Amino acid sequence: MNCTPTLRQGDELARANAQLAAYRRYGMHKVLKRIETAMDETWKEAQEEA
Repeated sequence: MNCTPTLRQGDELARANAQLAAYRRYGMHKVLKRIETAMDETWKEAQEEA
């Protein structure tokens, strides 16, 4: 199996890294962390209901 990412995957990865760097620069990591926490809580609630 070939584990090297395709050109498109590499491009998407680069774009994701650039977005992350921009978020960090503008303090967006705090917002992202808050969103992550909210998503985790929502997921846990959904698991409990199931």
